[in-house]
Amino acid sequence: MKTNPTIWRRGALASNQEISLTSGIGAGLASYYLGSGFKVIACARRAEQISLNLPRAIGFPLDVNDFDQLEDTLNEIVRSTVRIDLIVNCIGIGELNPSLDSSLDASMIETNVKSFTLLSNWAYNLFKKQGHGHY
Repeated sequence: MKTNPTIWRRGALASNQEISLTSGIGAGLASYYLGSGFKVIACARRAEQISLNLPRAIGFPLDVNDFDQLEDTLNEIVRSTVRIDLIVNCIGIGELNPSLDSSLDASMIETNVKSFTLLSNWAYNLFKKQGHGHY
């Protein structure tokens, strides 16, 4: 019996300029996969946004800049599902910074580089262990 793959989505709700699972491209992808019969697991800082915008998705609260929580939540997701076949990583924020204030850059680097890298490494190790998966 063929089962539908599990799609795991992660959206960053951290700034006024973002790619998010609860709006725009992220929400469009999640809706497409849900409509195609896929099981979608979605994470957001404000988990209530998942149930409002993607009621058929399985939601997990997650702040990608809380690095201990990030890995714990990812491991909890793996324990709660049969397998993960695809991870769509929408971690990212951006600020207009005409004054070139480096304090704004620091939080962007924390999210766009450190969180992205942690998730990428985690996904690689998961897919290597599973013997399949796409990132």
